[in-house]
Amino acid sequence: MNGRRKAIYVGAFAALFLILLGAWGVRSILQPGEKPAEDRMASIALVDIRKAVEAHPAMAELSGLQKEEKQLRGQLREALSYQPSPIAPPSVDGKPFQDAVWQKNAQNVIGAAAEIMREKKRAAEAYRKDSEASYRDKRDALDAEYLNAILNIQLKLQNQDNLHLSPDTVAELEAQRDALQRERGERQMQLARQWEQEIMAYAEEAVRERKEKLRSEAQASKAVLEEEAVTKQVDAQTRNAAAMDAALQVAQERQKKREQIMESLQKTTQERIALESHILSDIAGQAARLAILHHYTMVLADPAFTLRGRLPWQKWQGAPPEKYAKVIGIGTPDLTDELVEEIKKSL
Repeated sequence: MNGRRKAIYVGAFAALFLILLGAWGVRSILQPGEKPAEDRMASIALVDIRKAVEAHPAMAELSGLQKEEKQLRGQLREALSYQPSPIAPPSVDGKPFQDAVWQKNAQNVIGAAAEIMREKKRAAEAYRKDSEASYRDKRDALDAEYLNAILNIQLKLQNQDNLHLSPDTVAELEAQRDALQRERGERQMQLARQWEQEIMAYAEEAVRERKEKLRSEAQASKAVLEEEAVTKQVDAQTRNAAAMDAALQVAQERQKKREQIMESLQKTTQERIALESHILSDIAGQAARLAILHHYTMVLADPAFTLRGRLPWQKWQGAPPEKYAKVIGIGTPDLTDELVEEIKKSL
């Protein structure tokens, strides 16, 4: 786009040069013959191209286009400088939701289970109290079964000298006594374990229905909580997807806005270049007419475009080169005021 604008500028000034060259050719035909050096110098005139452009009737329109182009370039720079955040696909970790299910379900179950355990303990204590007398009777009856036999052996051992018992007989009696005592102890321990098992069985039966009910309620509660967790997870995924869609929509709108700005800028720039070319063509035509009228072979524009400032492919380091250069003429006539009057009168 910039290269095209510059190409139009070069074409306009080339046209101006050709017009002036044609004027010189017409003058040469009308007034043939070699001129003195001082006459050749006097055949060159200067015009202030800026004043000529400002005097053109389309200058107000050109200023508006230049202002609009500047604004659009600023908007485009701002739009291009925006860097959107990367849009990640929506994903929701299900573990926090499952953990929440476990925690809520555990809270519900732990409280009820603690109450059942307290009830079970109370039932065990009550059964122990009620059955303790029966247990003691059984234990005492068991002791009575061994008491006489153990007592008889113990008496014989205490009177072994009077009974003239041999060492082998004494050892045999001690072995019998020890065996009876061990057997009695084992049976007493078995009786005690049996009593404890009866207590635990009674306590377990006392809370069996409540435990089954709690297990059923816990499963139902877990199912409800899992359903709620799934719903929350889906809601979170939906929100994330909506956020991604919104971010994508914003990105698409920004891209569309950038494209609109670029399209408007291109159109405005083309209009501005075309209008500048038209203005320069008008000025070139009026300058050519004055050159013929005053017998000038060349009319120079001041300031003039520099070649370095016109090259679109040049890449400059630091500040760009000056686009204009001052044209200085010694004793050179100035046609600016006359050209301005002609432009105002003729255009």
